[in-house]
Amino acid sequence: MPELPDLEYLREFLSSKLVGIVVNELKVLGPIVVRSSDPERFSRQLKGRRFKDVKRRGKYLIFSFDSGALIVVSPMLSGRLHYRKLGDFDSRSRFFLSLALENGMEIRYSDDTSMGRIYLLDNEKALSSVPKFVKLGTEALDPMLSAGKFSSLAKHFDWEIKKVLTYQALIAGIGNAYADEILFDARVNPFRRSSTLTMEERNRVYTSMRKVLTEAIVALRARVGENINIEIRDFMKIHGRGGQICPVCGSRISEVREEGRKTNFCRTCQPGTLFT
Repeated sequence: MPELPDLEYLREFLSSKLVGIVVNELKVLGPIVVRSSDPERFSRQLKGRRFKDVKRRGKYLIFSFDSGALIVVSPMLSGRLHYRKLGDFDSRSRFFLSLALENGMEIRYSDDTSMGRIYLLDNEKALSSVPKFVKLGTEALDPMLSAGKFSSLAKHFDWEIKKVLTYQALIAGIGNAYADEILFDARVNPFRRSSTLTMEERNRVYTSMRKVLTEAIVALRARVGENINIEIRDFMKIHGRGGQICPVCGSRISEVREEGRKTNFCRTCQPGTLFT
């Protein structure tokens, strides 16, 4: 599932490629993930319009156009964006939206599980119609989110700390994978109740959140290039490595599955009971 670092790199890359470029044609290839009252009308409206900006908010990408229209992409589990020469796509992928550009390139959205959502909106006011968007909390890397503010937020939630990190209405952008990485770096058990963490532990989580997310963006900048549809996670230290050796202490990495979510952690580096 794309998270803040993945989508921040996508925002940077697509902004550099798209701003000022004219859309020659928009096609809805599979309406199941596309949300619009009239996609054909929207397609006609976008023809000949220029990209104005590409922004990210939490785990959403927002494409704006000089007409005021917006395309909002929520990739969810398996949504992917592709940027290639016109028509140069693998026919085995499940594509749902295509934008042909004046520069001979094409953007497509694919989604193997059809769980993502694309919203075609007439203007910014319509963002309120996107489920959960207006309730997004502070961005995880927002300069205004201080250690003190984070600590105060975390202290007052009687949830597992991993759930706090991934609760988008509180802190926007972190998902399952990066929450594991952050808590491993902070040496905090993911099942600890947030309200039981000491000030020092909450500060460690905050520092690790900033460090892990920032370093991941740097790593993705160096490796992804134009292959933006490929999710790179092999630099992660603990997530997805259940049963492997902990890179810090040499113990086996544990894996717990709960409600369809996989949590990886080291019982030695992140001591504590499984459930509290």
